[in-house]
Formats: sequence, C-alpha cells, structure tokens
Amino acid sequence: MRFKSINRKIVILLMMVLIFVFTTGGWFTTDQQGRLRAFLEDEHLYQYYPLSPLENMYHNNKNKKDSFKSILTGTPYIAFTGYVNSISSNKKQINVFDSGSGIKIDTSKEDVQKIVSTLGISSRVTVYGKIDGTEVDAEHLKVDSGVEYATQKRLYYPDNLIENCETINDLAKDNHVTFEIPSAWKSDPTTWGRLNNNNVGGYQFFLNTLDQNWDNPEIFYIFYFSYETYLDKPPVNPTSGDHEDLEELVMRNILKNLSIDSKLDIDDFKIQNGTEVDYCLKNYRPKDGRDYRLEFTFKPDNKGLVCMLYLYYPNGDTNNHIHEVSYVINSVKN
Repeated sequence: MRFKSINRKIVILLMMVLIFVFTTGGWFTTDQQGRLRAFLEDEHLYQYYPLSPLENMYHNNKNKKDSFKSILTGTPYIAFTGYVNSISSNKKQINVFDSGSGIKIDTSKEDVQKIVSTLGISSRVTVYGKIDGTEVDAEHLKVDSGVEYATQKRLYYPDNLIENCETINDLAKDNHVTFEIPSAWKSDPTTWGRLNNNNVGGYQFFLNTLDQNWDNPEIFYIFYFSYETYLDKPPVNPTSGDHEDLEELVMRNILKNLSIDSKLDIDDFKIQNGTEVDYCLKNYRPKDGRDYRLEFTFKPDNKGLVCMLYLYYPNGDTNNHIHEVSYVINSVKN
C-alpha cells in the first residue's frame, strides 16, 4: 500500500508503529502545551566537568573573557563540584575551588542566594550554572551532594542525574545515527523491544513498567525513516518543506487505524542544546474517556528522519520519565 503527497507528489511506502493501548475514539484539539516540549525548551542540560581542569583553564588563560571558550560544545551550561572558600557579605558571590584558586560564582539569583545563606567555608557544593564572561552564573546549587561524578564529560539535569547510559547506533543501516538511553531502560526485557515493521530500524520503551505502573502508559518510540528505503523518488537536498511533508505522512501512517479529523500542525523549536527539531502535538480520547497525549519530535537530515514519539497520560503523576526522554532527544546525532 502506498501514500502520496498531493503537493510534492512523493510516493511513500507503508510503515506502521502500533499504538496498542488504544481501541476506538477521537482526536480533539487542545490549548495546552505538551509537557515534553515545555521541558525541552525550558530545562537546561548541564555538562559536567571535574573542577581542577576548569580552574587551570581559567587561571592560565591571559584573556579571561575567553577562558571557558574551549569547553563550549553547543551549550554554555556547565556543572562542577567543589568547596567554598569565600562568601560575599551580601551572599551574591562565592568562590568554589578544588585544587587551585577556584572560580567565581554569581549567586545573586534569589533561590540560589537562600542556599548560600546556609553555607560556610569548606562547604561542599555542586554548581549548575551558565558561563558568563569571567564568572559562572549559578542557576542551581546543591549542598554536599555526595555525588562522585565520573571523570568523563556527561550531561545532567539538576534533579535527575542520568549517570549510566549506553549508546545505540543501529537505527540507520549505515550507523550514522546515534543516541543514548539510560541503562535502566534496557535492564528489563518487558520494558523495551525492537520495531521491525517493514524493516524499520527502531525501538519502543514502555517506561511505565519501570515504576510497575500498569494502568497508565508512558511510552517512547524512536526509529529512522530512510528516504532511500521508503521513497520511490528520494528528494535531493530536501528542503524544510520536503521534511514536513514526509513527517506528516509518517504521522498519518502511524495513526492510520485511528480517526484523524484535524490537521497535523508541524512546528519547529530549538531544544536546549541548540538543535532545531520539528514537532507536532496531538491528543486522543479512546473509549476509556481519558485524554492521552502524543508528542511527535523529528530530527531530519539529508538521508531521512529520526522520528520520535512520546505517548503518555498527562493527568496525575504519570509521566515520571520525561527528563530521561528529554535526555535521549538531546543526545540524538545524525
């Protein structure tokens, strides 16, 4: 069976991802923003560094305003752990050190200032902040966290440390797409599985099973849609319009057994690592009367689309792994 884009006259082969939790129901519109998009736009991932190399880099660089430039790899947000050796009288600045002279930290943010008022000299803290010239502007401050970070650079959310991860590189046949997942996602065979519909390389992760929550689905799908494999006439140097045409066809294909009465509006936005992604939010109300949310995120390249779908029941404490899903999306490289 084939689908045709009316505007672009591109023929696409059938590809299906099963959304097994639904039977019959209808789509409806909503003014609410998807939780995943809000998280991706608002929550920073901080790249962790051991403090000693940062101190050396900072103090050995004659041009102080460029002292941190060499460590900026797409984000100015960094994290490090050290000890306090000075606190300003107004609590708006501290100095944090490990083995050297330390780094100045702007702690004027109200929430951070309150934490500084509880500190003393030699207090152990983890700083999550944004590099700003010769200082780091603290956005979060964790006191005596006791966390022993690995020496390699890693990304963290302040309240949700994702320390053990594994890299997956078999979405695309040529292995040019990679992404990371928390190791816990593959620790139980009931939590994950492969997507093999029409040779689509992909994965599905039933995240609610990690919490033994059998009543409310929380599922993340990721797969690669190869233009060469699934299009009769793969586009050459595809435009953003080409990508969006194909993204809409993919979504309609995934949801083909469900009643779709409304337009699939594709938007784009930048996630915190600076990557622009295409996005579509839909809500679904099946026979059980509950409103489920589906957030589609796409990261296109010249060869195809990295397609991701986060499906969850948004009421109550039921999307417990949104920070992990956001981490995975941030980690995608293609």
